[in-house]
Amino acid sequence: MKKLLLSFVLPCYNVENYIGECLDSLFQQDISQNEYEVICVNDCSTDSTEDIIREYQNKYSSIRLINHDVNKTAGEARNTGLEHALGKYVWFVDPDDLIEGNVLKRLLSYCESGNLDILMFNHSVFDKKEGITSKIITYSNSQIMTGDDFIRKYFYKKISSVSIVWLEIFNVDFIKLNKIRFPRLFFGEDSIFVWKCFFQSQRIQSISDTIYIYRVNDSSIASVFKRIPNAEQFYSRNILFPYEIYQLQIELVAKQYDIDVIDDLENSIKWFLVQFQKDLKTLSKTELKRLFLICKQNKEVYYKLLSYMNWKIKLFHWLFCFR
Repeated sequence: MKKLLLSFVLPCYNVENYIGECLDSLFQQDISQNEYEVICVNDCSTDSTEDIIREYQNKYSSIRLINHDVNKTAGEARNTGLEHALGKYVWFVDPDDLIEGNVLKRLLSYCESGNLDILMFNHSVFDKKEGITSKIITYSNSQIMTGDDFIRKYFYKKISSVSIVWLEIFNVDFIKLNKIRFPRLFFGEDSIFVWKCFFQSQRIQSISDTIYIYRVNDSSIASVFKRIPNAEQFYSRNILFPYEIYQLQIELVAKQYDIDVIDDLENSIKWFLVQFQKDLKTLSKTELKRLFLICKQNKEVYYKLLSYMNWKIKLFHWLFCFR
């Protein structure tokens, strides 16, 4: 079987209002539909997301639907899609977003001619009421270089600026060879994935083109959490995410990586641990009790993060979480 050039991977959960427009944009392209596939991983949606995907399958034979038996979060859905991907390259697109039309030929030519591990580009912000509201220029035109050199040259002490997974196209063999996967988190899983890819990449390039269209979506997990925070998601964002950064930092220390990058990651850990205390006021009394129970059940995670806490945060955790 001829290897496809590209696999789109879409982690789908309750996106009935958006998935159709997203799929339409993926098929308004300038290469043959026989050269790429669209993998929709349905993470136990409770709306008509699956039905809409099946309707699109009648129109486009290159759409593949994979259903999870239990909800596993967006990161795990992306892992599932990656495991089934037949393309040489993979692009993780969120199903409530869009991509510009007729861009695949140009993007894939960069990947092929440069034998790239990672290609990066820019995005615009879309609000259905107002249309395209702004362009976010993160990347300029660069030479091909290692991920280490790229970070040092363009994002010195600003590693958090390169943490969005849908702004890159990745070489699938590169990801699998380095055994890079998304952690199971409610928030920040794409940051961990992207950073690991950067630290392993030997051939990376960015272009100044604005390719991706990010949609303002009030029903996304992040938006709903801001309005109605719950204990599990709070713990994932403010403890598990910094713990994943901690584990990555340990790996880089063992490899004697650039100390400035390690310090940058350490500052991110400290920031989230401070936010833990500040953001508690957003939780209801019921969710607070549930959060403290989760903390007590996962003391081993806290012990790994103790050295990053100042004395006030340590005292707070001892009084409220571990008494």
